[in-house]
Order: sequence, then structure tokens, then C-alpha cells
Amino acid sequence: MARIVRHALCLASVVAIAPTIVGIGPPIQMNTRSLGSAEAALTREFSQVRGIHELADGRVLITDRIDEQLFVADFATGRLLQISRTGPGPTEYRLPTSLLWMPGDSTLLVDEGNTRLVVVGPPPDLAIKRSFRIELAGSPPSNGVRAIDARGRFYLQSPFWIPRPPRMGDSVYMLRANPGRRTADTLGTVLGITRPPDGNKPRLTPGFPFVAMAAQDAWNVRRDGTIIVIRSNPYRMEWITETGERGAGPSIPYTPIKVTVEEKRWFTRQFLANSPTSGRGDDGMSATPASAMTEERVREMVATNAYAEFKGPTTGRAPVLSENGTAWVERSVPYGSATQFDVLGTRGEPLERIQLPKDRRLLAIGRTAVYLVVVDAEGVERVERYAIPTTLRRIGRF
Repeated sequence: MARIVRHALCLASVVAIAPTIVGIGPPIQMNTRSLGSAEAALTREFSQVRGIHELADGRVLITDRIDEQLFVADFATGRLLQISRTGPGPTEYRLPTSLLWMPGDSTLLVDEGNTRLVVVGPPPDLAIKRSFRIELAGSPPSNGVRAIDARGRFYLQSPFWIPRPPRMGDSVYMLRANPGRRTADTLGTVLGITRPPDGNKPRLTPGFPFVAMAAQDAWNVRRDGTIIVIRSNPYRMEWITETGERGAGPSIPYTPIKVTVEEKRWFTRQFLANSPTSGRGDDGMSATPASAMTEERVREMVATNAYAEFKGPTTGRAPVLSENGTAWVERSVPYGSATQFDVLGTRGEPLERIQLPKDRRLLAIGRTAVYLVVVDAEGVERVERYAIPTTLRRIGRF
């Protein structure tokens, strides 16, 4: 039975809704196609682009986490303008990362360095309106928001370390936080990170508290409040609507991919490069210093941490949702291969498999375009815009 639970990170007051399961079918194959050439690109060089969000007027917001800057960019003119500045003040930010849609053409900025959330107002001003933290009873303040719906509710995943029934294993809760409340609605569970064999034993060497590249579920939320879950076993899309209707698409076949030593080193470098560290002052966070990312340190971590033998069907990244209802799911691929996305329809039906140009990653989907980040041999990043394939633009509202 489907249920929504309002709680302070513990179970309480259950509201039961009878589910309807629809859309289950046999496995389906899909064709692979490329995105083609970029239709536009910015000339500015970035250090680490972590967020891109397309505004209603066609411009985009871009965050550079290492340079600690938030820009508004116009692909038509190539112009960029920085918004606000670095700092701990109420209208400032440090280590800016994700950018999320909010009602009224506002944008939510994840301020990793100040461990809080920042609201960027709509055009034309794009002024920072306020900063805040989501505080739920029984849990530290969180800035791990992955989506906001049209009613202004925040969606989060419960930390893997909070108490939960032993029968849940490595599963975690999907949560919905209502503004102004210290309780959250529990919407269901997903397979989270796999805990390492040594469990909670103290570590004598640096590491991560999970089995790297192990299969896990991924999820995101449409603006109408529909939850989209990408299951890892079987690999398919499921959904839960605002009224509690539950559905599942067809299973999508995949071949397990063995994790290589080179990929373990690559994963470890990425983990270090994207993880904040404490000690900045004012209780702030800073980027991991280069001295902690040497080749010697990377090899040491590879030798002393747990890695999966085979990767799951997807990378575990939250599906990127388009305005017309499609879900772009990042597939696992052999190390060194170009990134691929399975594009799934509103009922989980496979539409196409999109292969990105080499050395690129997808950060956002706009109304008619996708935004990619390309990195060169020196680690310099640039932002490109590509047209959404015609076959996918015919679907829904494109």
C-alpha cells in the first residue's frame, strides 16, 4: 500500500492511498544517436561549472564552484554578467553549485560553502532575495535539495546515517519538506549508497563511506509534484503522482560493466575535486586543496577503499527532467567512452539513446536545447548549447 508519512525523520501519522500500478511491459531496445554539433558556445573559460539553469527569457544562470561566481549569460550576444559576490553575507555565496527551478521564474542556488540555500529573484533584476536553511526536527540543517514543485515544496533524500528499520538495508527515504514546517512527508524509499564491508569502523586513512560505483536508484520530481524514480534492479522508470497513483515503465536491458583500476582512480579524483572541506572560518566550507589530490593520495585511497566489481545500469545521478515530461537518464558506460543518456517518455517508455560528444557532460535541459560542459586537456571548462533532436522535440510541448 502506498503511503505518505509526515514525520520529523521518524515515522508518524500515516495517510494511506491505494495505488494503481500501470505501464509494466516487456524489455525494449532503443537506437543510439548523437547530438550533432553545438549551435552556440560561450567563449569564457570556467574552472568548475556545477549548475546551469535556463530562464524564461532564454538567458541562463551558470555557477563556477572553484572561482566562486554566479553569472547570467546570454548565448545570443555571448555576454556574461556576475550576480552578487563571494562571501558569508545574506546576499552572498561561497562554493555555488546546483541551480534549481522555482515558481515565478526564481532560481534556488545551493550555497555549499555557507551550507545554505539562496533564492535568486526573477528577471530582469536577478537579485538575491534571501538565504536560508531547511531545518527538520531530529536532523541537522540541510541544503541537499534536489527539486522544488509548483507549490514551493522542497524534495530531499534522507541522509544514509539516520536511524531506520534494519529491514531497509541500504534504502533511504524520499522526503518532501513544506516551507515553514519542521516536519517532512515521507514519500517512499529508494536504494541509496551501499555501505562498505567495514561498516562504521573508524578509518585510519582517507576515504568515502560507501562502495564506489555500486548500483543505486535515482530520482527527481516534476513541477506538478510527480516523483520519477529510476530503479536499478530491474532497470526501469517508476512514478508516484500527487494523488498516490504509482506506475512503472518497461524494463530496459543492460550489460554489467566491469570496474577497472583506471576508473577507480578517475572516480577518486572526481570525488576529491567535488567534495568540500572544512576549516575556512565562520563555519564555512572550501574546495579540496591540490595537496590532497596528488597522485600518491589517489592511489592510497584506491588501495584502501571499497569499489564495486561491476557498475549498475546507471551512474546513480538524478534523472534530468525536461519541460515536456521526458526523463534523461545517464547510463553507465565503459571507462573512457562518451557519455550516454536514455531518454524516457512520461510512462517510462524508451524513446532514444543520446550519445554526447566526447569529453562533455550534460548539466541542464531548456525548452529547445540542452547545455553541455566541455573540458580540455588542461582542465579548462566551457559551456555549449545543443539543439534537442527533432524526434524528441515533437513529443509533448516541444
